Amino acid sequence: MSTPQTMFEKIWARHVVAEGPGGHVLLYVDRHLLHEGTTAAFGRLAKSGRRVRRPDLSFATADHYVLTSGGSPAPDAEVRGMVEALARHTGDQHIVHFGVGEARRGIVHVIGPEQGLTVPGITLVCGDSHTATHGAGGGVSHAIEYAGSAIHAMSMDERMTVCNMSIEAGARAGMIAPDDTTFAYMEGRPYVPRGKAFQEAVER
Repeated sequence: MSTPQTMFEKIWARHVVAEGPGGHVLLYVDRHLLHEGTTAAFGRLAKSGRRVRRPDLSFATADHYVLTSGGSPAPDAEVRGMVEALARHTGDQHIVHFGVGEARRGIVHVIGPEQGLTVPGITLVCGDSHTATHGAGGGVSHAIEYAGSAIHAMSMDERMTVCNMSIEAGARAGMIAPDDTTFAYMEGRPYVPRGKAFQEAVER
């Protein structure tokens, strides 16, 4: 009989591409969320003569240096340059970009679920500073799975807030197993499969 696996272990195992010495593992990343603070990476790619391998799996938004009132970039020239560079680079690389004036633009770790980009069972990376915050406590180098009646009763927004706070415990990620609340929230989102494909995704 096989040893039961946690949800984290199952997702990890499904995404292992290669294993190297010293316990190092190369994981497949399903989605990549970008913001204007990550534009330097495009410059490095250009200098090396390379392009983004899977632009269809990358999505960008201007959120760190764009004012919420009116959506204009901050008046600083360097900051404006970063916002403009994100629009330019994503256009060149054919990456979906929620830029200034775009109704879907918002905080990078909020638009993922809102647009159906963040879905159960995937690996997702983002260069948002919050993902690198190290707090106090026993979460360091761990992923925290939340379960139980209190979690089950929460809305998706409440669940995402709990997972977001995992970072404050030093954890790498917070996770909640998908259920009917999750699927009801996901159905009909712009980048979520529809019809039969949605039902197949739910079963998977």
